Amino acid sequence: MQLSELMRYQLESSKNDAVLLKEELEFIENYLLLEEKRLSKRCIVEFLIKGDLKGLKIAPMLLIPFVENAIKHGAQSTNEQSTIDISVSIKDAMLNLLVENSKPHNSTVSKRKGLGLENVKRRLKLLYPNSYTIDIEDKENTYHVKLSIDLTVPTHKNAKND
Repeated sequence: MQLSELMRYQLESSKNDAVLLKEELEFIENYLLLEEKRLSKRCIVEFLIKGDLKGLKIAPMLLIPFVENAIKHGAQSTNEQSTIDISVSIKDAMLNLLVENSKPHNSTVSKRKGLGLENVKRRLKLLYPNSYTIDIEDKENTYHVKLSIDLTVPTHKNAKND
């Protein structure tokens, strides 16, 4: 049931320029619950949301690549105990996302550069020009993503003007 809900949301949300932030975060929560079941007890996942989501909208499927990367390059790539901490805070229509995941001790550096983050950066530039900041820190034992987006910027207008 959970998987079908995730797939339904992906299909439906992709038809829209923007979706309710509340729905986007529910999608992420459901995705994390499904991954937690799959990863068993070797990964501890924390997902916190603070602030007022009422009426705020965001481009669909914009945040999930950061969460997917945390799972793929952290918990999924090792049998070691791992952690994923995700926090979302909203204040005055400013969304702040922090994703932090542990990295395996014996991880090999991939020669292949993933397209996920590059695609998200392009979407951010197109949909929220001059209205976002992103900071990525790839440390020895952890990977951090800090993203801030001003959600007062209407994504559909920017997409049509560019």
